[in-house]
Parts: sequence; structure tokens; C-alpha cells
Amino acid sequence: MGDSGLQAVVEAGDKSFFRFRYKTNRFHPGLLSGPLVAIALTGNRLYAVPWYSPIDVTVTDLAIEIDTPQGGKSARLGIYIAGSDSLPGELLLDAGTVTIDGNGVRAVTGLTQVLVGGTLYWLAFVSNATGAGTGVFIEAMQNPGSGQVSLPLGYGAADWKFFGIYQSVYRAFTYGALPTPFSTPTLAVGGPVIAAKIS
Repeated sequence: MGDSGLQAVVEAGDKSFFRFRYKTNRFHPGLLSGPLVAIALTGNRLYAVPWYSPIDVTVTDLAIEIDTPQGGKSARLGIYIAGSDSLPGELLLDAGTVTIDGNGVRAVTGLTQVLVGGTLYWLAFVSNATGAGTGVFIEAMQNPGSGQVSLPLGYGAADWKFFGIYQSVYRAFTYGALPTPFSTPTLAVGGPVIAAKIS
């Protein structure tokens, strides 16, 4: 989805030494790491990925990217606030729907949702794609267990679970208006790319 845009800028006199900022009018994915791959989307599954900014931002668009579409189907996107356990908790925004019957970036636009700096959020979506492991493929980050993640010296890819490297969550949920709270999720490695554009 283009330049991820997170910059660290060193400025004279800045006591924090590093100042982080997001580029505006760009899509910024959740806190995932690893190479992009295409995964089969499971219908009626509510996915979420963590998203964080150290400064206040306004989200104008939420998006996913479809590689292999399915006619007549849709996805619903939204934002959750992290609970005390850092997992998705209460629903902040049910942003609306996009069709997944075509390739490319599918975005809900025209949003004005302010996210408070220093707060952990979760970007989420659910689809009505038919069946588990459906033919709809979505851009995703590769399972870090494949070796595409940095681990402490002396440890290999097989040790990733030991370090609790989970990058997304999901739960079974019948397609419709997003629930609140998110409810108990399953932790997952890798995960779909859900991105927010900010102003």
C-alpha cells in the first residue's frame, strides 16, 4: 500500500531525541512485520491488527487489499480501542463496507476519526466471503515463524512462539454490524494487512 511513511527525525534541541511522525495522505498498516504474501480469506471471521501512533492523528480512510476477488461479497471495517489486556476491547468506529468483488485496494473513505496519541488501537474487518479458506485472497504479512522476524541471538525461527510473537487476532463472527466489545479472540501469527490513511 505504498510508503509506510513512519519516520524518525532527529531535531536539534528535541529532548526526546527521536520524534516520530506519520506521513499524511498515505496508508499506514497495523503493527505487523514480514514480507507481503496473499492468504485465503475466511468468511464470517472478524480479524484485527494492532495500530499505534505516538501523536494524535485523524483517520480518513480504512482499507484492505484484495488479490483474488469474489463476486457479490463485501467486507466491513472498523476500529477498536485496546482493553486493559491490550487486546481489542470496545468498538470505537464501525466505518462501513467495501465490496471485495474486484482486485486492489478497497477503502472506506471520508472518515474523520481522531485517534489519541499513545493509545493502542486495533483495525478490524469481517467479510461475508463464502466458506473457510475461500477463493478471496487478501494481502497479508507472512508468518514470522518462517524466519522473517528478528529474534534474540542464539534463537531460531522455530523459537518464535517462545517470545509470544503474535501479530493479529480473530474470532468467529457472522458478517454484519461490528460487535462491541470485540469479545475473546484467538491470537495469530502474521495476519491480514488492514491500513489507515491519516490527515
